[in-house]
Amino acid sequence: MRSLHFVLLLVFLASGAAWAQEQARTLPLPPDSLAQWYPPANQRQVWLHTMFSLRRSMQAVVEYNALGDAKLTAHWAERFARDYKRLAEMVPEWKDEIEDAQADRLVAAAIKGDSNGVSSALQRLGTTCRSCHNENRAIVTLIYRAPDYKNFRVESSDTMEEVPYPQHMERLGALMNRVKIAQEDGRHAVAQEAGSAFIAGVKDLSASCGACHKDDAPRKHIFDPTIQQALTKLDSELQRNNRKGTDEALGTLGAYACGRCHSIHKNTAELRRALLPRE
Repeated sequence: MRSLHFVLLLVFLASGAAWAQEQARTLPLPPDSLAQWYPPANQRQVWLHTMFSLRRSMQAVVEYNALGDAKLTAHWAERFARDYKRLAEMVPEWKDEIEDAQADRLVAAAIKGDSNGVSSALQRLGTTCRSCHNENRAIVTLIYRAPDYKNFRVESSDTMEEVPYPQHMERLGALMNRVKIAQEDGRHAVAQEAGSAFIAGVKDLSASCGACHKDDAPRKHIFDPTIQQALTKLDSELQRNNRKGTDEALGTLGAYACGRCHSIHKNTAELRRALLPRE
């Protein structure tokens, strides 16, 4: 049953990724000038932190305006307006989206202690922010904040050579299929050889998590004792030439190792490639 679940998972991921790629091609990409505010061009991620600052300032204005504290309302309104107007300088292509007049109106109302005027200006500015976020935030996050795997490398415990991550993943998929094909056709030696290489490749892969994750928790989650036991079982069942046991072990690996990681990383990687085919 686990083997069937794994096959269905592969079909779903493949069809889902293909659909996502087709949809992604119709989505508008953000201006190229935005790249200068994100890694690798900018390790501080200035654009992202400017967004955080704007949200914090807007919340402060709302809270102090509700409390009737005109002085602090004006202080945070001025800070909001300063950062908000900088957006047009940071990404000139989005200049027309920035409503300087509303930011000035917010500050003027705050200085006057005009609570209703502050609320009205904030409402207008909030509508503008939401409109831009609805159109761009998901794509910007995918391009600039999702991991890019093309430069990752996996060290082979067999040859001690570093292999590009996509090449390693393609090889693992081919080895898994080779095991199942060879077993179905009664080629026991081929299944054993492919299975041994597959097991070694999965273990090598577990070490690559550290390229992004600076703590051990993700690796322990994906390669937990259930997966270690499944790898041991796969080796044992291949030695016994037990096709049913081999399928069960592969099914467990597919559902609890491949599936867990792919559901988090594979679809975002596919979308990134669809959006940036020349990258």
